[in-house]
Amino acid sequence: MDTDLGYRGTIQNVLVRQVNVDNKNNHDSAGMEFGNDHNTIVTDDATATQPNMINYTAYVKGGGISIKDDAGAKLTNVKFISEKTTDEQQVFYRSSDVVDTHAMHVNGALCFKDSALTLASDNTTYSDKNSKDSSDKTALYDWVTNPGVQMGQSGSINVDNSDACAGVDEASIWKGKAGSNEPLETPAVSNTTAELAPSITSDTTLTADKVWMYTGKVNVKSGATLTVEPGTTIAGKTPQSFIVIEPGAKIIAKGTKEKPIVFTSKKDVDGNSKDNAAGEWGGLVLAGNAFTHYENNAYEADESVKFGSADHTHDAESSGDLEYVVIKHSGYEVEKDKELNGLSLAGVGSGTVLKNIAIIGGLDDGIEIWGGRANIDGLYVYNAQDDSVDTDLGYRGTIQNVLVRQVNVDNKNNHDSAGMEFGNDHNTIVTDDATATQPNMINYTAYVKGGGISIKDDAGAKLTNVKFISEKTTDEQQVFYRSSDVVDTHAMHVNGALCFKDSALTLASDNTTYSDKNSKDSSDKTALYDWVTNPGVQMGANGAIHLDDDTSCAGATEANVWKGKAGSMDPLEDYTK
Repeated sequence: MDTDLGYRGTIQNVLVRQVNVDNKNNHDSAGMEFGNDHNTIVTDDATATQPNMINYTAYVKGGGISIKDDAGAKLTNVKFISEKTTDEQQVFYRSSDVVDTHAMHVNGALCFKDSALTLASDNTTYSDKNSKDSSDKTALYDWVTNPGVQMGQSGSINVDNSDACAGVDEASIWKGKAGSNEPLETPAVSNTTAELAPSITSDTTLTADKVWMYTGKVNVKSGATLTVEPGTTIAGKTPQSFIVIEPGAKIIAKGTKEKPIVFTSKKDVDGNSKDNAAGEWGGLVLAGNAFTHYENNAYEADESVKFGSADHTHDAESSGDLEYVVIKHSGYEVEKDKELNGLSLAGVGSGTVLKNIAIIGGLDDGIEIWGGRANIDGLYVYNAQDDSVDTDLGYRGTIQNVLVRQVNVDNKNNHDSAGMEFGNDHNTIVTDDATATQPNMINYTAYVKGGGISIKDDAGAKLTNVKFISEKTTDEQQVFYRSSDVVDTHAMHVNGALCFKDSALTLASDNTTYSDKNSKDSSDKTALYDWVTNPGVQMGANGAIHLDDDTSCAGATEANVWKGKAGSMDPLEDYTK
């Protein structure tokens, strides 16, 4: 708060919380600054800038009070809690004009508290020099040597004692959030940080009283369990930062709706992420030993990690528990076609608990799954710039109650950046309806700007109560096949209603909805052939496909999908409206 040029008014019931400050010196970026900004103006106690500050609390990373050139203030029930890591002056004068004006008054309690260290002396609290002149009429002189000027009848100054000042009633201050006195925007709850080791070889617990940071790769090794307390924030410092839970290891990150666990970037923790940010750190990887096509696959972003088995011995294996977990602003291209996603599951077994996961802002896929049998209940994918949900290499599990909203997409062609992508990624794998990649997708709604469904190489899916609402401005195909292998596999099934709706235009024909060409071969066994000419393969007993109709499919109950915001079902981030 900065007042100048003779301002005299009352400012009361004020809460200040600094996050990022210029911090050029002790007095810059102050909680309060008073000034006239012109040395040619000569004032006194009757005419100086003199705000009447009542009931004020500031958590400061810069200075407390900065006073410039013939200015002052009246302070009543004011307190500063410094979050600096060194003892630094909290009251600073620009020049001796401040002393000569006699306009500073403490009419009620004023408190200074250093949350990290002890304010060891008056000299620590009050400046013993001015920035504009060499006079000894400094803050130290005025507040310590000659304090009477500052003292009103009931005035008291308390150093290292915030209890003597009530400050503002913080709970009663509205902080910008509709219908609540909770903060509209809040950085990480803790200013205390700790470093994650690059290799975790024994059971380790991350507590919620710290922000856990790391640079580069963190591997949780076989036999170790990484436990994360509800409300904990874990932040990667660079785009190359990511966490791998290796086969045989576990992560227990069981947050709550009120206290979710957040995996994000240091940039986000510092409050410097922009709207719809992505690519600020790598992502979270869980790797296991459940069945995949090919045994001992090398994880694409870290080839030292091998996952998967050629048989089904480990299909029920557990890699841990993720509940009420937010994964924000992720994605990093290690090399061409080898990217980190928000959440990667590689050979993860069905014993793993995955519930209420919000993946927000990803430079590549929101979630990608290679093989395994993991099940997910409650998934929100917002602003994944490639595919929102991508499954490969023989994955068979149930993914249900899913809400997808695309914002920025690669959008190289109609089928890229799909709401769902299914594949094996290797033409050398020959599968059928019994062995293909075949996720069971139930209760799913996607607002897409890319494609709807993209299917690659001997893959399929089971779809029940699924709908896509396209936000494109032209009629473009919503179902795309990579090759005729998809038709030959016979692994696509619509077991319940499937709907496609174009919010901008009318899906004028089957040809508009289904691709009439493949990207990898010239066969006429295309999505158009498979879904229209020979639709029996896709239809279960109750299957039905609806074009330009989203009312026949309920999709996900959107209000019941948790979207990452603590204590609420509202979106944590949503810049689309």
